[in-house]
Amino acid sequence: RIPNLPIIMADFNPHASDGKRMPGHNRSKAIRSFLGLALVGMPVFFTVILPAAITFTIAKKFLGILKPKPDPLPPPRGTATTVSNPASREYDLVVFGATGFTGKLAARYIARQYGNGIKWAIAGRNTKKLETIQADLEDTTPNLSKIPIIIADSNNSESLRQMVCQTRVVITTAGPFDMYGTELVRQCAENGTHYCDITGETEWVRKMVDAYDEVAKASGAKIVHLCGHDSIPWDLSVFKLSEKMKERGDTLREVKFFDAVLGQASGGTIATAMHHINNKTGVKSRLGFDPLLKTTTGQKFAGKFMTDTGLKLKYDNDGKCWTGVFVMGTVNASCVRRSNAILNYSDSLIYRESHKHPNFFAAANALMQLMLLGGIIAVPPLKWLCFKMGVLPKPGSGPSEKQMDKGFLQISGIGYGTNEANKMESVFYFPTDAGYRDTARMLSESGLRLFDKESLFYLVFHRIDACSGKQQNVGQNWGYIYSSSVFWRRNC
Repeated sequence: RIPNLPIIMADFNPHASDGKRMPGHNRSKAIRSFLGLALVGMPVFFTVILPAAITFTIAKKFLGILKPKPDPLPPPRGTATTVSNPASREYDLVVFGATGFTGKLAARYIARQYGNGIKWAIAGRNTKKLETIQADLEDTTPNLSKIPIIIADSNNSESLRQMVCQTRVVITTAGPFDMYGTELVRQCAENGTHYCDITGETEWVRKMVDAYDEVAKASGAKIVHLCGHDSIPWDLSVFKLSEKMKERGDTLREVKFFDAVLGQASGGTIATAMHHINNKTGVKSRLGFDPLLKTTTGQKFAGKFMTDTGLKLKYDNDGKCWTGVFVMGTVNASCVRRSNAILNYSDSLIYRESHKHPNFFAAANALMQLMLLGGIIAVPPLKWLCFKMGVLPKPGSGPSEKQMDKGFLQISGIGYGTNEANKMESVFYFPTDAGYRDTARMLSESGLRLFDKESLFYLVFHRIDACSGKQQNVGQNWGYIYSSSVFWRRNC
């Protein structure tokens, strides 16, 4: 499965070696879909859906209808008066939201990978559902003792406080986080409990940094957002490209990513998208600047960070492919913005990301489908109808095992140094569903890393190619880091 031949990186596609294909790879089917969307879908969008979406948006904005007023962000209270020693707590890790789609996957992953090797528990508000998960874990994992259950509710501060004070780390999948995550972050920050989540809600992340960063520092808590598909693969790729560029005595100036992906959305993802579209508000930071630019000293990052997330269809000569907008591109860019402010990859970094497509028709189809979905989500009657008809998945549901088996994510990156002669490339490949199955894995390993510095953190990584050298060829030194992980490094 690993080629031992010279390769042009733009043509290096491990997903194809796995027999997996990008949506729209069949040109004739892509053309038929294009004609249907162009001749039927787009006229309906522009004559019905878009006017309705505009009408509802104006109504919500100026008349204040159809939109509940958001709860104000609770002010920081400082750390708890006494923070118990995390090392003496009952559990190493608690999975909060274990009854949700991704939460179940995380619990199953930890049970299968670590069993009773760590002290852990599952948590949520529904006892019956938690007991079902508990029984499922026992039935499917040999020699696993009964996993403890903790009852905690996102709307009950005291239950959250009691939960976080029992564990060293909380990992959570309970979103939309803007609705259900704030109080948990607050309790972790105040009580010295480490925290990881899988949010892609960058406006909410800004609120959390603004409100609780200093509180967490005082208590010793590490609050880490974006620990799943959004946005570990891209964040890590930038980190490795920057690291390799520094080894060559240069500084990373620009990165470009081309994302090839096949996957299905869960009900939780759709619910989060709906909440974001219907409740989007600007963040009024107490800091006086974008909280994502807050450095470790508390000051604003003085450098520049520019983004280009592929908002138009075009053929890219570097990627040798048609590209369009990747739906999570702005989220990944925000994550890298934060990492750059903390780690200072570059005083002037340009971040570019786009969705890679096999042909023009596939790229156009993806754009039109995204327009239709966004319009439907913005119109409550259409949204209700799509849920009723099963067109959109309901919260708690997600892709089947078979669908996840077929899924993949491949991120091909190019890094440019301040010296124009320095150009590096990377490939980060997930041979299975990255949005949920491997998001559960990334989240779990991120949480474990927070309390155990010796944990196998590289389990987060599927395959990385951190290349340094000329574009023409790849060396023949291939090394396994772990049975499911391969580190590809160009031997120059």
